[in-house]
Amino acid sequence: MATLLIVTLLVACATARRPIRSAFTRASVAQGDSIFHGQVAGGTCAECHGPNARGTAAAPNLVDGEWQNGDGSYEFIVRTVTTGVPPHPEHGRAGMPAMGGVRLTSEQVRSVAAYVYTRSRPGR
Repeated sequence: MATLLIVTLLVACATARRPIRSAFTRASVAQGDSIFHGQVAGGTCAECHGPNARGTAAAPNLVDGEWQNGDGSYEFIVRTVTTGVPPHPEHGRAGMPAMGGVRLTSEQVRSVAAYVYTRSRPGR
């Protein structure tokens, strides 16, 4: 009985982290890639973050796992894309307008976040 309880708890704990992965699909990541690179919805992300999302003088690297304003979680990225980032003069950066200054639907915001999230966690 104790073994069954332990196994049940381990399975529950292991699956508790899965909703992040299931929050998006390959199709949503592909859509986010298209938006990031300006092929859909007038996305402007790559203009500042670079074509490989590795950052430029204007905006930080999004694939190195180092986050200046939060924890890098999918939810954090959704919030950041939605609300933007205030200027960071100490980093020489002007900030990011909400949605990169374009109009995105909530689905498109989630897709961009899914793309950035997966790029920042290769192989995980």
